[in-house]
Amino acid sequence: MEVEEGGEESEFAGEEEDIRVDPAEFLTMIVKGKAIHVLIDIGSTHNFLDYNTARKLGCLLTAITPFGVSVADGKKVQSNYMCKGLTWKMQGVTFDSDMLILPIGGCNKVLGI
Repeated sequence: MEVEEGGEESEFAGEEEDIRVDPAEFLTMIVKGKAIHVLIDIGSTHNFLDYNTARKLGCLLTAITPFGVSVADGKKVQSNYMCKGLTWKMQGVTFDSDMLILPIGGCNKVLGI
């Protein structure tokens, strides 16, 4: 039996705790003067921008050789466009990155690590 500090019995006594932290974080950043929602994904090897977001931001989309991407739910989607040299700002620092264009949905941009 586990006893918490203070001498009272824990309501979780005898239960094993399994705490999992999702490594992904949602942040807000500025792209072309507009705030967008970003997912930082340690499992992603590339950077992605949502197709509708790219259109709203007026990004110049360059056609590329179709690039297959496996997403979190196991489905495969295809990127046919890239936004080259997209300038964005986070925590006061400016970056330039090539972004593959995908129909992301839940956020505007995915940053791979």
